[in-house]
Parts: sequence; C-alpha cells; structure tokens
Amino acid sequence: MALQHAKESKILELLKKLDDNDRRTQAIDLSGSTVFREKSVKLCASLADALQRNSRLTALNLSNCSIGDGSAKQLANVLRDNATIFDLNLSYNKLGRPGLTAIGSALATNVGLKSISLANHRVDSSVAQCFVQMFYTNVTLLTLTWDVNLPAFNLKLTEMINRNNEINRCVHVGLRCPH
Repeated sequence: MALQHAKESKILELLKKLDDNDRRTQAIDLSGSTVFREKSVKLCASLADALQRNSRLTALNLSNCSIGDGSAKQLANVLRDNATIFDLNLSYNKLGRPGLTAIGSALATNVGLKSISLANHRVDSSVAQCFVQMFYTNVTLLTLTWDVNLPAFNLKLTEMINRNNEINRCVHVGLRCPH
C-alpha cells in the first residue's frame, strides 16, 4: 500500500491497523510521504509503538521520510525482537552514526529481517564495525544495501552476507550447514 500523497488521517488509520494487528496489513510503503516527512518524529514514535504489538507486517518502506537518529533508535528497539518484518527500507533519510549503530546493534538479535536498505547515509568505520559485529550473531540478514567505501570492511561484510546466504540455502534444502 503506497501512501506518498496520503493525508495524515489515512496514515493514522494505517497505524491503527498495525496496532490492531490487522491481518490484511502486511506491507506498507510510506516512501516520500509528505505528511511523514513533516511529522516524522511523532509518526515514527506512533509507528514504533504499533510495531511492538504487530506480528503481521512483513515489509516496511520508510525511504525519504526525514527519519533522524532519535526515530531510528525507536525503530531499532522494535527490530531487536521483531521476527516478522523481512524487508526494511530506510534509505534517503537523515541517519547519522547514532541511528545507524542503534540499528546495527538491534539487528544482532533480530531473527526475521532478510533485507535492509540504508542507501544514501554516511557510513564511517565505527558504523561499519558495528555491522560486522552484528553479523557474528545474526545469520538471517541476506541483503544489506548501503553506500560504503571502506575496503577493509567491504570484504568482511561481503563474507558475512555470503555466509548468511549459504546458511539460508542449506536450511531451505534441508542440509546441515557447515557454519
């Protein structure tokens, strides 16, 4: 359900459906939402609150929603224990080191997320190191999309993603995985 030009009442209605764990609300696309960009702190807090009780949402696109570090930390708290969101897009927001490291740390215990997009954020070595550490315990994340040019970390991150994809392949075909 794409909501780029939706009014605030429509977005609040959708958040209520999430909070009620509506079975028909499995994917939400708020990318570029004018209302969400204007009220990202308030709406992200409501979203995070609703997601605490939701077990049906599998895909969430929040790209270009003016989400900052504080809101990213709220989402990270949800991601830590969430097992139902498989695809998350946080590209083109206002995430800095605090928000990105909060997400990386939360993913260390996440067992559901398969794909995350963090494109167009400044990734420095401390953020990259946080994600490397996350991969030591996370074996479910299969795709990480971001803009990083840190050769020392690129190789390690690629190795970890390849490992997770191999584990996923083994699980799906019923093989014992060597990892």
